[in-house]
Amino acid sequence: MPVNTPDAFSGIDRLYGGTAYQKLSQRRVYVVGIGGVGSWVVEGLARSGIGEIRMADFDDLCITNTNRQVHALISTIGQSKVEVMAARCLEINPGMAVRCDHAFVTDKTVGALIEGDLDLVIDCGDNQMAKAALIAHCRRLNIPVMTLGAAGGRTDPGKVKIRDLAKTDGDALLAAVRQTLRNRYGFSRTPGKRFSVHAVYSDEQTRYLQANGSVGQKKSSAGANRLDCAGSLGAVTHVTAVFAFHATAKAIEMLLT
Repeated sequence: MPVNTPDAFSGIDRLYGGTAYQKLSQRRVYVVGIGGVGSWVVEGLARSGIGEIRMADFDDLCITNTNRQVHALISTIGQSKVEVMAARCLEINPGMAVRCDHAFVTDKTVGALIEGDLDLVIDCGDNQMAKAALIAHCRRLNIPVMTLGAAGGRTDPGKVKIRDLAKTDGDALLAAVRQTLRNRYGFSRTPGKRFSVHAVYSDEQTRYLQANGSVGQKKSSAGANRLDCAGSLGAVTHVTAVFAFHATAKAIEMLLT
């Protein structure tokens, strides 16, 4: 059955106003990291009528992604995360544009990937140096950028919030990004001075797997504290998706302003 795209997204106009879908359909957004959080960000953006989504991730889907990544299905295990997510986007909205970059965004690759025609960049990566390089690059090009903290090791979706990156608390990843931005990229060290970068994070204490099989708040050698196919930090969809939908809500607000 043919899809009438305006009808598919008519709910956007009824919620945000009569020109909202038209505006969103003209916006270009880049999502970095298409994993437990980033896949849901792309899902939310695609279902909100964003006209073009570009995405970067070098990984393939593995079976341990199943409990938190929207594109992880028995039929997609072993396939490229960005390719699977792009195909899903086009099933949602055949009229949108998608671009897949099979790459890790680093200080060496960011210049070739992130271009000045973007309306927003959403950083869902988990490497502090890469996150800092991406944020600094976007600031140089005057591209609005949003960053997301660590969703792994959390169970309470009610603890997820959004603040300026300079003012987040309880998230070690974002604290490290903040320090790197100040040390390497000249961001302000003035207490309380905003970075003008929205950050989604949780101040819930991280839960770590202990050597005896229990879970506690003490770091343990039982895991490498990374969210990957090797395991270690646990994660659940009701937290990773809430991170993503906080970001999606803020993105729509920014893109309609």
